[in-house]
Formats: sequence, structure tokens, C-alpha cells
Amino acid sequence: MGFGGLSIAASGIRAAQTNLAVTGHNLANAEIPGYSRQRIVQTTSFSRPVGNNAAGRMMLGMGTDWTAVHQIRNEFLDISYRQNVGRLQFYATKVQVGLVIEGVLGELHGAYNFQSVLNDMWYAIQELTAHPEGIETRQMLLATANAFLTKAQSVQRSLFEEQQNLDLQIREMVAEINSVVDRINTLNVLIRSSEADGSNANDFRDERNRLVDRLAELIPIDTFTCPLGDINITSLGNEILVQGSHNVLGLRFVSDQFNFVEPVFTRSTQILSSGTPPHEFRQFMSYNRGINNSLNNDFGKLKALMISRGNAPGHAGQIYTPRPEIPDVNDVVLFPGGPVSPEALQALRDYEADVHNWNALMWSAQHAMIPEAQVNLDRIVISVVNMINDAITGNLRNPDGTYMFTNPDGTPQRPLTPPPNNNHGIPMFVRVSDGAAPTWPLDPAPDTNDVNTLLTTNNLRINPAMLGPGGHNAIALSLTGAAADTDLLEALQTVWKSNQSYYSVRIGNRTFNVQDAYIRMTNDLSTRISEANSFVTTKTVQTLQADQLRNAIKGVAVDEEMTDMLRFQFAFQSASRILNVIDGMIDQIVNRTGRVGL
Repeated sequence: MGFGGLSIAASGIRAAQTNLAVTGHNLANAEIPGYSRQRIVQTTSFSRPVGNNAAGRMMLGMGTDWTAVHQIRNEFLDISYRQNVGRLQFYATKVQVGLVIEGVLGELHGAYNFQSVLNDMWYAIQELTAHPEGIETRQMLLATANAFLTKAQSVQRSLFEEQQNLDLQIREMVAEINSVVDRINTLNVLIRSSEADGSNANDFRDERNRLVDRLAELIPIDTFTCPLGDINITSLGNEILVQGSHNVLGLRFVSDQFNFVEPVFTRSTQILSSGTPPHEFRQFMSYNRGINNSLNNDFGKLKALMISRGNAPGHAGQIYTPRPEIPDVNDVVLFPGGPVSPEALQALRDYEADVHNWNALMWSAQHAMIPEAQVNLDRIVISVVNMINDAITGNLRNPDGTYMFTNPDGTPQRPLTPPPNNNHGIPMFVRVSDGAAPTWPLDPAPDTNDVNTLLTTNNLRINPAMLGPGGHNAIALSLTGAAADTDLLEALQTVWKSNQSYYSVRIGNRTFNVQDAYIRMTNDLSTRISEANSFVTTKTVQTLQADQLRNAIKGVAVDEEMTDMLRFQFAFQSASRILNVIDGMIDQIVNRTGRVGL
């Protein structure tokens, strides 16, 4: 046997020492987030023949050996956790944005909300119908219209500011994604070089796993670990990090009108213009289809931010449709600086063009949360503006689009202001872009893709002719000029409350009157928030369960490690005793045997 027993005991001491070191490392890092416990891979050492017996050649084991220090992890549980945390972040972001929209509308905070000012408009119309001759009721209608418009514009402005806030988050998130992927690439190199000479790179692996977990919160990812230890990452079919090649995400302006950006693959360090040729960048995310749980494409905070922000502010703009066949009446007294052309006057009166979504650069208001709220709110505001303007200018319409009140020749019957002026009515709402006086002549056919020329909430103001002293006298509410004539006001009340009028508002696939439309809009928003919140609740539980399951495998159990430490300590002591015994035997042989005196 020779010194075989000595080598066997020495190998046991080495294995016990390594086990003690690894166990101590586990205990020292037990509270570190993301740490994976480690174990050595221990095997029997080589054997050597010592002779033969009836069963065959005899072999003698030469001790134990360890080949590596492995992390204890489960790849499938990691995948499950990353999928669930990606969905959790997606829906949590949608809930946060939805709550911001609700806060902007003010429905959950105090009495001054959009619904209250909308109801005030209705009450002002009712009060004026009851007292059409009253100066106070006319002044109240003007004041209420101004408060209504001010609140609507404040809401739209706040929604746009939230879009800008989300855009800033998108820019910061793209920078973080690039930083995380770059660090993962660096760790790939460190792990490969460390393990090439037999060193332990598990701490690098822990850091890399934490970064991959963070990346899964931001974008949907798939990972693959190659034999050399590198981790490769793809997202939505795009190579993010493969064999050391990092495809960097950059930014591109989605239009020339707004500073909103979208993430694209590019090597440019500058934000690309919206007119950048397609061959100079590659799209990262696509929004040509719905995004939901059933389609399995609802992953990552970045996507939730993008679809919540949209690619442009949403609004339902209208264009002016001049009707030159309507004869002009002397309205110059209310518009200093005349003469005024009949085409220009009629262009100012007509806001009845079909409502359409001007948002060609936005993917779809169907799932873009803020633009959808902006579009629906704009539709309601424009409907109110059209009803009031048409009522006081003689253009009030039946559901089929024909005029309610007409002259014998078929032209609209123009309402008259109270005596002594008895001028024909002018619109209460005009465009900001029309100028200060307003400017004449008006452009009868503005560019339908230019938001600054369309009739939108942010391009509205009260007619200056009605804001000066005695401006309430410019409101024409009677077809005959007689105070007792309330036919026009009663017709206005009818179309206001009708769900199937010319002025009904489409929300989803149904039409509503303006008040019901706003209720439906807020209810739909609350429903979407509730649905997203249900996913958050479910995904929170599933994420915690997945994390607990993988922690049960990779986490450090202090009691178990202390038990292992005692076990390895006893093994070390046992191997040490064998060495002591062998040492004593050698000492006896060398120093106490042999012939005396030689």
C-alpha cells in the first residue's frame, strides 16, 4: 500500500477544507439579494490495482477529489419568474397611467371635475330656457361656457404633460437597457476568462442573473447559455446579445410635430429624425395587432409605457366646411373691421364636419391609453361646441343632417339677438388660430393634418365679440327675436339629451349624448384599470410563487449550512486523525526501529 493511506487522508482534508470554505461563503452571503448557494462537485479519485482474487483484479481507491463549485439553480424556475415579472411590470405600469388619467379628470378628487362643468353647461341651458330674456341667465351661460372650456383645456394640457413624462421614462429606460446588456456582456467575458484557469466565477454569475432578472422587467427576453458559459439574449425575435455582439438600442423621433421617441436598433448616438431612411435603423417593437394576455405579447414595462403614451397627442379634430350658398346678413357690427364676406362668416359658423381621429402617426387609440382619453374628451367637447354654435347660428341639425329650422327656400332660419339690435347670431366658440379680432378672411379649408388649424379643444376660445361689455347680447336664442320664443332652446335641450342625434358622441361601438358619453368614457377607463389591476394581483402572486420556488432551491438555509459545516468539520477532523496515526506510524518506523549503534 505504501503511502497510499497518506494520500487518501490528505485528499479528504482538501475536500473538507473546500467544503468548509464554500459553506462559509454561503453563510456570509445568505442575506445578499440574488445570491445562489454553492456546492462542490465531489468525486472519487483514481484507483490502482493491488492484486487478483477469484472475482478478478482488485482495485484500491486513492481517496476523493472535487472538480468544480456549482451554483444551485433551476433554469425553468428562472424562466417562469422572468415571464411573470415581465407581465407584472406591464400591467402595473398600465394601472399607474390609468390612475394618473383618472386624477387628471378629477373624478376621484373633489367637486371641480370635468363632469361637474359639463353638467353645469346643461343646467345653464335649462335655466336660460326657463328665463330666455334674463341678462343673468345669458351671462351665466357665457361664464359656464368659459369654465367648461378652461377645464377641458386644462385636462388636455395635463394629459399631454403626462405623455411627456412617459416619454422621458422611455428615454431613460432605453439607456438602462443598453447599460444592463453591456454589463452582462462584460460579465460574460469575466466568467469565461475566470473559469478558463479553474477559478470560481459564481459571484459574477450571481450578478449576471440579477441583471437578467432586471432586463426581464423592462422587455420580453429569451436566454440561452452556451457551453463556454456566455449567456445569449434575444427579444421579440431580435438579437440583443449573441456571442459577444451587443445590438444597441437607440432612439428615433416618431414625427416632426412632437418630441416623442421610439426605441430602434441603431449605432447612432444621436436621436434619429423621423425622416431617417429605413436602412439606417431597425424597428424593435411592433404594434400592428392587439396587445393582451391571450396573444402572449403583454410583457415588459417599456412596451406598457409606449402604448400608454402613444405616438402623438390624440384628438378628434374637425375642419370648417363653408356654405357660400347661405346669404350674408349684417353681422359686421359685432366684428369691427368689416366688411365681412359671407363665405368667411359661414366658415366660422360651421363646425359640423364628421368627427375623425387625426392621429396618423399613432398606432391606435384602441390601446394607447392617454391618446384614447384625449380623443374621447375632444369628441365630447366638440359635440358641445357644435350644438351651442349651431343653435345660435341657425344650423341646428336633425339626426339625418338636415336643418331643423329652415326658411321657405330651404336655407337655415337664422336666430336673432334681443332688441334693439336684432342682429343674427354668431358662434360662441371660435378657433384660437383665427387671430385676435378674429382675423379675416378665415381659411375655409385648412390642412386636415395640421392640428393648429383644426377645431380641437386646445384650439378653441370664446368669441371675443361676446367677452366685452354687453357681450351677452350677441347670443341669439330666438328664431323671431321675441323673448317668449323658446323653440330653439327646447330643440337644443332635445339634441343634448339624445343618444341618436346629429351631435351624439361615439365611444367604442356605441353613440351617446355628451353627458352619457363622458360617463361611458370614465367607466371604460375604470374598467380597463380594474382589469389591469386584476392582472397585477394575479401576476404578483405568481411572481412571488415563482420566486419562492427558485429561492427554495437557490436560497441559503442557515440551519442547513450550519449542519453541513459541522459535518465537514467532522470529516476534516477524521481525516486529520488518520494523518496523525500515519504520522505516528512513520515516526515509529523511522526513529524507533533498526539496529542500535549503527
